Amino acid sequence: MKKFVAIVLVLVTVLSIAIPAFALSGSYAPYLGGTGSSYNIRRGHTGDQVKNLQMLLNATMGTHLTLDGIFGSGTEDAVEDFQRNYMGDSNPDGIVGKNTKQALWSACDIWPNLIVVYPQFQ
Repeated sequence: MKKFVAIVLVLVTVLSIAIPAFALSGSYAPYLGGTGSSYNIRRGHTGDQVKNLQMLLNATMGTHLTLDGIFGSGTEDAVEDFQRNYMGDSNPDGIVGKNTKQALWSACDIWPNLIVVYPQFQ
C-alpha cells in the first residue's frame, strides 16, 4: 500500500509539472528543458524557468533561494557553487547551459526532495 501511495504521489507530481508545460502554445516552455535544451538561463532572466532552476538548486545544494523567478546575484552565486562543487569547474560562469542543466538533473533526486521541501507538489 505504501508503494502504491508513493507511486501515485510521484505521478501526481510529474503531471502537475508536465501538463502546464505541454499546455503552452509558445516555444518558451516553463521548465529547464532537460538535457536537450539549447536555451541558456543567466543573470537578468526572469520567469518560470528561473523559478524551476531555483527549486532545483534548493533541492540539490540545500540553498534557501527565494522562488521569485528572478535570476539575480543569489541565484548566480548558487549556480557558480554548483558548477564548482558538482561539476568540478574551476572557472564557473554562472550560466545555466546544456551541461549545467544535465548535471543539475543528474545530481538531484528531484521528486522526493521536492515533495519534502515543497509540500505543495504532493
